[in-house]
Amino acid sequence: MNKTNSIFLLLFIWCCSSAYAKDHSEYNTNLITQEMKVDAHAVVRLSSTHIEISSQKELNVKTHNVITLLDSDGHKLIDLSAFYSNSRRLKNIKATTYDAYGKEIKKYSKGKFLDHSLSNGYIFATDSRLKVLDLHPHSYPITISFELEYVDETTAFIPSWLPIRYYGCSIEKSYYSISKPSFSKYILNEKNLSEHKISKKVQDNRIEYTLKNQPALNYETKMPPQNTLFPEVSITLNNFSYKGVQGEAMNYKELGKWYYNSFIQNHFSLSTEIQARVKELVKGEEDPIKKARILYHYLQNNTRYVCVTIDKGGIEPEKAEKVAQQGYGDCKGLSNYMKAMLDVVGVPSYHTLISSGENNDIDTSKVQLGGNHMILNIPNQGKDIWLECTSSDGAFGFVQRSIRNKNVIIIKPEGGVLSKTPQFPDSTNILKTVADVIIDKSGTASVDYKRTSTDLFYGYYYDLPSYKKKNQTKFYMKNWKNIPNLSIENISYNHDSIHFNFSENLKLKIPDFFTHIGETNGIHISKLSSFDHYTPKYRHRKYPIEVSNGVVYNMKMTFHLPKENEFKSSPKDVDFKTKYGSYHRHIKIKDPNTIIIERVIELYRETYSADEYSSYRSFIEKIESKENIILAI
Repeated sequence: MNKTNSIFLLLFIWCCSSAYAKDHSEYNTNLITQEMKVDAHAVVRLSSTHIEISSQKELNVKTHNVITLLDSDGHKLIDLSAFYSNSRRLKNIKATTYDAYGKEIKKYSKGKFLDHSLSNGYIFATDSRLKVLDLHPHSYPITISFELEYVDETTAFIPSWLPIRYYGCSIEKSYYSISKPSFSKYILNEKNLSEHKISKKVQDNRIEYTLKNQPALNYETKMPPQNTLFPEVSITLNNFSYKGVQGEAMNYKELGKWYYNSFIQNHFSLSTEIQARVKELVKGEEDPIKKARILYHYLQNNTRYVCVTIDKGGIEPEKAEKVAQQGYGDCKGLSNYMKAMLDVVGVPSYHTLISSGENNDIDTSKVQLGGNHMILNIPNQGKDIWLECTSSDGAFGFVQRSIRNKNVIIIKPEGGVLSKTPQFPDSTNILKTVADVIIDKSGTASVDYKRTSTDLFYGYYYDLPSYKKKNQTKFYMKNWKNIPNLSIENISYNHDSIHFNFSENLKLKIPDFFTHIGETNGIHISKLSSFDHYTPKYRHRKYPIEVSNGVVYNMKMTFHLPKENEFKSSPKDVDFKTKYGSYHRHIKIKDPNTIIIERVIELYRETYSADEYSSYRSFIEKIESKENIILAI
């Protein structure tokens, strides 16, 4: 073959292979069925995950995700990033974009991905880095193929399969396969598979799961957490490794003992000087809980929170001595330092793993170091105290909403113990408002407003004193944006951190307080109300209703009219009770110029079927209608 023919042949092969590479007709958006487009901002054409567990110390993960973004809202439904560190090595990362017809637009090799350190001074200390593709499409639809392969030295946490991750995203195919390790026993956890179109295939050394043709789902208010509804598959090994530290556990007791021996023991010793300081702080105090309270306040005033995940920092606390010296630490380091101080004064306490966040919880069906957060447990004669050591202003022993009623793993020297943080009675979640409203002859109202919150509501408001004055004002002006020309003349607070009771005291000025109906004036009683529950209408409710916390709204309002005006009538009292809650309202005309309104709303904690949503919504609407009355004057 002469030189000319050789060159021609090479050009021909290159053109053919190039044309083949660009031709992905299966990505043509016209092939997406109408069913997959309903309520969808994006469509997963393919999500493939292959996991090979080669040994106790190492696993290999390959993923290939192809997603079509139908509009700009779909952009937030795709993740084009990859973490890597000393113990997680990237082998391959690349992406390709395609137009609406499946024709290649552009390839992105590893060098085209931005490389970021996740460390930001003392705010976030880590050896992990992030590769991310900063992609901003100019037109839609567009299809993005993203391929990733990495090797991880940690087999204690194996990537789970969560095929349904986002609302507004349909799925043509999601595939997950995992090798069955020959060197270790394992536990396979399957959740919520039967409710979805999932097939399972077991081969000699591999397990495969596939979900096909899943239409887009919509979020519904007050629906249960995703992890209780959507499919998940995970695998845990009895013989595992965490960044080179090998372990073996058949149950939580063994797992907790491995964790304690490998990462916690010998981490909470303090110097003689610091021990002397700690003892001096509690000098003369004999009550162990009072000692703990004093030391907790010392921790809050002398340390600050940062995130540390260097080396084994994902699960290993920094040594207490170092946290004491540097004055900062992450949740593990601060909890460990607090424990170290309590040890000095003879108060027992234990590191505790928990999943922080309203929709997160440790799955106790699998033996794994679950959780994303560490708190401290202090036994207290059956009424354990739980300390959030990252909070600089939280009350001692207050269980925030994000960590209440959660599964926890208490780490003791003899092993791990499963327990649960408390869920306080609904009757203690009280928001009580007292308002005294004096209206002058010009219609301007001077209001003495006091709002007292306990338990759940306490957690919402107790940190208001830490706001700057202008931000405090902004907070209230936003809440009362429906009141024109309102001004706040004074704000003060009372904080009882021992009984978890917080009061806001405000003096307000509201011009033209009257509501005008033709030539008649009136007073809208809900103008200063704190009850606001969003219950949109659904044509076909799909998911159950979960009222995660029962609450009590208690309000007393007294209105004083100028002598020129009198209340013409008093609406009837209202009392009704349903399975969802109750409403009580009593209105009393004290004299022609003074009226007192008292009302109590209770909402019960419960989970109801989707079929009951219309009844639940009617209950809320009935309350709103009783609140939305005008007193004629």
